[in-house]
Amino acid sequence: MITTPKPLPRTCPVCARYTHVWVSDYAASCGLCETGIEKSYQSGPDAPPVTISPRQQVLDMAKKAVLTDRNNTHGDPEDSGAAIAALWKAWEENKSADRGEVHEIWVKMLLLKVARMGQGELNIDDYADAAGYASCAYEAAVKEKKVV
Repeated sequence: MITTPKPLPRTCPVCARYTHVWVSDYAASCGLCETGIEKSYQSGPDAPPVTISPRQQVLDMAKKAVLTDRNNTHGDPEDSGAAIAALWKAWEENKSADRGEVHEIWVKMLLLKVARMGQGELNIDDYADAAGYASCAYEAAVKEKKVV
C-alpha cells in the first residue's frame, strides 16, 4: 500500500474559496459551487487542483452510500432485496384490479419502503416516502380513471 501525504486545503478553481469537502479517498467537492477536484499530492499552496468529471463525483458518492450509509440505514442489501421481492410477489399474486402501469410502479415503490421499514435502523424517511408514494399511486389511478 502506498502512503501519500494528506492534501493541503485547496482553493476552488471556480469560486476561489477553501470550501472543498472530501467525498472519497481522492476526490472533493466544493461546498459552494459543487466543483469537483481530485487530490493533488504536490506540496504547497500553489499546487493546482485537478478537476474531476461529474460522473466521477456521482460514482464516489454512490460508493460511499452503498458501502457504508445505506447498509446502516437499510440493512444488508441481500436481506432488503429479499424482503422487497417477497412483497412484490405477494402484490402480483393477490391484486385483483388493474389500475394502470403508473399506479403499479408507485405501489411497488411503496412496497419497497414498507420492506425497508423492517430492515436496518428506524428511518423517518421510509415513512414519509411511503406516504408520498401512496399519494402518487392514488393520483395515477385517478388520472387513468381506473378507480372506483
